[in-house]
Amino acid sequence: MVTHAFVFVALLAATILVAQTVEQNAALLIILIAVPGTVIILVSLGLTTGVLKQRTRHRIVVAKNPGATVVPAEWSSAVLAPFLKNASAVSSNYRGFGVEIAASKAGVSLWRSQGVKNVELLGNFGWSQVDSIEEGTVDAVIGRRVAPTIRFNLRHGADSPFKDQIELLIRKIPVDEAVAALQQART
Repeated sequence: MVTHAFVFVALLAATILVAQTVEQNAALLIILIAVPGTVIILVSLGLTTGVLKQRTRHRIVVAKNPGATVVPAEWSSAVLAPFLKNASAVSSNYRGFGVEIAASKAGVSLWRSQGVKNVELLGNFGWSQVDSIEEGTVDAVIGRRVAPTIRFNLRHGADSPFKDQIELLIRKIPVDEAVAALQQART
């Protein structure tokens, strides 16, 4: 984000310097084209980077968990409670972070991106520790929308790095398909 701001300021400064050397009408035209163009380019680069990071995380988790069902999810402190017992061990901002849920007959593991080309295992738990997997919803931060979630209810006192309830946002696939896929991986 700091890089984007720096590039924007540098391009704006360059535009102002060029504008000082040309006529007023030409300068206005340059500014009207350069400023929105710079904003569009920076936003596009940010979105592209996010999508590439998400796809890379998914590919790596699939490769590290052959045969597992991998479901993309997200966690956001704006709408969901922390799910790690030691939440300070994982840094995040207000927007949260992407999570990959990998489920196999052995159990469930949760992964997140670590940098652009690596993933970090947040932890795992066996199916014997799972009481239920449910669909849910949370109110969106803005507006009247609700966001679909998947909720793992773990047995109280289960030996894992997670709290008794893990709730994650599901955006890429319908939540009922995500729940069904995870429950099918259990058998």
